[in-house]
Amino acid sequence: PKDTKRDMEWESPWGRGFPGWHIECSAMSMRYLGETIDIHTGGIDHLPVHHPNEIAQSEAVTGKQFVRYWLHGNFITVDGTKLSKSLGNSYTLQDVKEHGFDPLDFRMFVLQTHYRSQADFTWQGMGAARTRRLRLQAVADLRFQLSGEGHPLGLSGQLDKIVAALSDDLGTPKALATLSEIESQLEAGQYPSKSNLLDFLRVIDELLGLNLLATHDITDQQKMLINEREEARQSGDYRRADEIRDELQDDHLIIKDTPLGPIWARV
Repeated sequence: PKDTKRDMEWESPWGRGFPGWHIECSAMSMRYLGETIDIHTGGIDHLPVHHPNEIAQSEAVTGKQFVRYWLHGNFITVDGTKLSKSLGNSYTLQDVKEHGFDPLDFRMFVLQTHYRSQADFTWQGMGAARTRRLRLQAVADLRFQLSGEGHPLGLSGQLDKIVAALSDDLGTPKALATLSEIESQLEAGQYPSKSNLLDFLRVIDELLGLNLLATHDITDQQKMLINEREEARQSGDYRRADEIRDELQDDHLIIKDTPLGPIWARV
């Protein structure tokens, strides 16, 4: 049979040798990305040995700077404990789905902590991340409910703040904090125009990957129920209005009564 390991070996002044993973990474980087690359990522466990080896051997060969920017991500613990196969405390995205969460809830969970800070995974924390994502999704779903006119929210100024936060060492927590400010403005009834909101959401989806524009409008039947509920409220038939509210909630929709009329959101 073919000796794969022996095929990788070669003679050297120090004896017979074969490549380790440090040199493999340098070889692959230079083969596919060039002698100098812009961004190199990795875990903080690569800081003491692996990445210094990559730098030393690459720059010794080329005489050029190997990497312009390094991004080292911190670890995620589970319930305050380091992930370990022996402890059986690791989860997959399938586990996340089986607990009733969307994979995007995990993305939100990760975005809430700066990549250089340690995050502790708990199912309670996932619940909070899901709530936060759905609040933001409710903002995005306003595009189905707003008219052409709107309050001058200054979304372009808020977008500048978000881009500035992400440009400062990928400050995702600060970016999300700015999005929360926008949610507060909406709570106060300051709604943007549909076109302004759409332009804003397109950029947010590109920056954060939360797929806010992936949802569809509610059905015509659901819209008819919302209109019927509003008519019941206006006529003082609050019992019927509550019945319709409960029916919509069973359909994973909640209704908020605003000066502009009823606003729906997904739950």
